Amino acid sequence: MVKRCCKNIDITNPEVITPFIEKCLKRHWKRHDFRRMIREKGFDYEHILTDSTVIRTVARAFAVEIADTIKHRTVPKFKTWAKKRMDYTSGKERMIGNETSLQRLYDYVAVYACQELWDRKLVRQQCSSIPNRGQVYGMKLIRHYILTDNRSLRYAKKHHIRYTSKCRYFVKLDIRHCYENIDRELLMERLEHDIKNPDIIYLWKCLLSSYDVDGLLIGALPSQLLSQYMIANIYRKAMDSGVVSHMVIYMDDMLLFASNRRKLLRTVYSLIEYARNELHLTIKPTFAIKRLKEEPIDMMGYVVHANGKVTVRAKTFVRARRQVVRFQRNNCMSYEQAKRLVSYKGYIIHSDGFHVKLEYRKAFQFAQNLISLVERSKIYGMGNLKQRTAEN
Repeated sequence: MVKRCCKNIDITNPEVITPFIEKCLKRHWKRHDFRRMIREKGFDYEHILTDSTVIRTVARAFAVEIADTIKHRTVPKFKTWAKKRMDYTSGKERMIGNETSLQRLYDYVAVYACQELWDRKLVRQQCSSIPNRGQVYGMKLIRHYILTDNRSLRYAKKHHIRYTSKCRYFVKLDIRHCYENIDRELLMERLEHDIKNPDIIYLWKCLLSSYDVDGLLIGALPSQLLSQYMIANIYRKAMDSGVVSHMVIYMDDMLLFASNRRKLLRTVYSLIEYARNELHLTIKPTFAIKRLKEEPIDMMGYVVHANGKVTVRAKTFVRARRQVVRFQRNNCMSYEQAKRLVSYKGYIIHSDGFHVKLEYRKAFQFAQNLISLVERSKIYGMGNLKQRTAEN
């Protein structure tokens, strides 16, 4: 008998859901639609700017209303909308969705009320949609697996022990249109199987039925965790095979390590069949099993080599390099150029290029100072920006 979760949380109690709504307000209260919603509720929005403790009072007022609608099954029918947007980093066109400000409050209640479910079902090898588990976390996890395997190889060689490398081969898998292809009916069946709380189940049904797109809505908070909730089943299936030694998941990208190529190939085909039959998801058949010593792992913006060294993806490095050279030539940069350069800083400082970090340090510092100056001037009015930038 599988133990079900979320039994002891009462989302019809305003005191329970007030912290969830407060988190949403603290993150989104600067948005125009949230300003309008707060004013319509009868609160002085300008008071929030000077006293952050007022957010707690606003959250409490919304919590009373939301808890009452959930208790009496009168959650309003929400309307979402989506439009196509171009992702210039990958060149893909995606349907990005949007929600009303009130629905975002309900999203936070549903997501944080299921924290016990996420803690049980999501695994630490999933490097997205979870606080403190991003690209750097995933890169360090891959590097840890490779370095640990290298140490074991050296130890076995020194003491004449037979050892088979666990990271000899790797393969990258990708789910085709993950968000759009998630079966909402299957998702609700699994939620009902794992959650023993009728109030939470009712809320999930209301939220999922509001999406006017196939599958999940890209851009909505629940979609991130629900997609990872489904993909975690693929991780467990892969690790139960006895062939995959390590696996790392970033959004819908999956990296698998193994010591035997033929067994890994059979496992990949079984995972494709499992995802199609059990999860109604399609893993792209355009995969290639590669040997780590012959080709490094390019994932999450970083390139991890067989010796554990981490470098920046070539395309990312070239773009950052152009901004730095332009600054070194002119000894100045525009606000837009500064924002573009700072967006590459994380990749540079978390790689192993010591001389690159040293060379780019001045440009990064200048860009950060310029951005800070411009942003502060929007609030306080700093006067002549060009003069102050020159002084810095």
